Amino acid sequence: MSSSPRPPFSVAVFKAALVNWIVADDQSINVVECPEFRHLVFTLRESLSEKDIPHRTAIWNLVTLAWNRHFAELKSELEHTVGKISLTIDLWDNKGMRAFSAVTAHYLQSSLSNTEVITDRIPPSAWPTLW
Repeated sequence: MSSSPRPPFSVAVFKAALVNWIVADDQSINVVECPEFRHLVFTLRESLSEKDIPHRTAIWNLVTLAWNRHFAELKSELEHTVGKISLTIDLWDNKGMRAFSAVTAHYLQSSLSNTEVITDRIPPSAWPTLW
């Protein structure tokens, strides 16, 4: 947990934290439909009602909004880099032979701090088009 102070509870803060958790932990957007998940949330905060916990369509919209904000910030940051941007592509598989990939951008910020950001995950079906 971050050392920053915990914000006071509100439904908006809850929804933002829920979106952050889903994205950061690669959770399925459908996790919010799980009855056990919804019960857990109600257990943690008695004052919540059914309408306070977003369903998958609302979560999809919130994730999309968060991505658009993040992408705009990243685009602005990349426009102000010092020098060039280098890209690396990593391909790997797990023990079950499931394929994974990522594109990482490496660049210097204007403060001359080295930065890396994963810019994309490429589905294996698109790999032949890369070469």
